Amino acid sequence: MNTENNYQPDEKNKVFNIYQLVPAISTVKASILGLLGIFFLYQLGGGILSLIAFGLNMESANPNAVRLMTAAGQILLILLPTLLLTKSIYKNITIALRVKFPTSLEILIFVLGLIILTPLMQSYLFIQSYVINLIAEQSHLINEIKNALDKIDSMLNATYKTILTGNNFAEVILIVFIIAIVPAFCEEFFFRGYVQTGFEYKYKGLKGIALTALFFSLYHLSPYLFIPLAALGFYLGYAVHKSNSIFIGVILHFLNNFFSYLMFLIFGEEELATPAISDTTLIIPQLLLFTLLLIVFFIFIFLVRQYYKRKKSSGGKNDLP
Repeated sequence: MNTENNYQPDEKNKVFNIYQLVPAISTVKASILGLLGIFFLYQLGGGILSLIAFGLNMESANPNAVRLMTAAGQILLILLPTLLLTKSIYKNITIALRVKFPTSLEILIFVLGLIILTPLMQSYLFIQSYVINLIAEQSHLINEIKNALDKIDSMLNATYKTILTGNNFAEVILIVFIIAIVPAFCEEFFFRGYVQTGFEYKYKGLKGIALTALFFSLYHLSPYLFIPLAALGFYLGYAVHKSNSIFIGVILHFLNNFFSYLMFLIFGEEELATPAISDTTLIIPQLLLFTLLLIVFFIFIFLVRQYYKRKKSSGGKNDLP
């Protein structure tokens, strides 16, 4: 029998480590079952309820009703099932979901990383758009696929526009709650909590984080944002893994969504559109910017790793390998 499955919690020393858990079933199976179950509950079930309530034309729906249904769907169809699944499979919700507060320094460190990652992904989107348009000009099939993806992207943007457009300060506060606070808790507890714990328990380290990030991106059903969302998901997972705190993920997720909304308030509907480069002379600066930011980000990750190595060697409570 796997010795990890016999590992018992160290109650005396209060060691906080997911490998203390004694899961009721295979942790990979638990993660996949959770992904499938909550996908059908939220994406399909929630989508059907939205169609029943609002029809196909989301732009004509009552914005506050759409917002409240979105929040209710996340809480009832993502967060609540996550807590129930975690309790039934891992017993100890606190350890399984890494419900531990990070230090102020850890928060500052990973917020700095998000500040580097955000323009890096924006630059990537410009380059991706340029490459896709270039290929589409040379291939009829790729152009047809691009047109289909553009339609999906337009439908998603229409929904986002309905949710994000506020007419007064009270609505703006409600929107921040709906699109920043609620998803930060619901999605992080599910993905970086329940799902990542299952994958990490089996695979350890980066492989478990990467698998979680992949499913995180797939869940959002946004064709042009697949790679940026996967990168964001990986960074959030890495931050939760190193800090051993789900609240790092919650904070970063909130900040990412909040600042995206601020950009929408400043720039309007253009902020929702996929960035594009029509002038070929602009692609070189974007490639240079992307390369520079990527180097800076890798240096940042190296420094984070050194910080946690020093912390572990000096007796800091960083319990994950």
